[in-house]
Amino acid sequence: MTTRPIAPYCAATFLAATLIAAPASADSFQNASAASQDSAEASARLAASGIQLTLGAVAVPLEVAGELVTATGEATTWVAEGLWTAANEPLTISDEVLSAVPPPALSTAEGN
Repeated sequence: MTTRPIAPYCAATFLAATLIAAPASADSFQNASAASQDSAEASARLAASGIQLTLGAVAVPLEVAGELVTATGEATTWVAEGLWTAANEPLTISDEVLSAVPPPALSTAEGN
């Protein structure tokens, strides 16, 4: 049995691996770059959706508060109009006098 040197086989294998791996690694770098870009876009979309969610969460109570203020304002206006009407009605003058307690002069005169 004759021994053959391994060096030519190793060199050929290394050369073939280098020629095959170079285009494959270029594709993997391109894929990694595209994935990184997709990841950045997805992160930006996620951040934007978080901001939109926060804005919606703030808008709902503000809308409710605005409606309550409007309803309160309408009710207050209605009450104010009624009070204004009552305040501007003509006064009726009568000779009758109502008192809850006897006048002070009469109570001291009766006590003596």
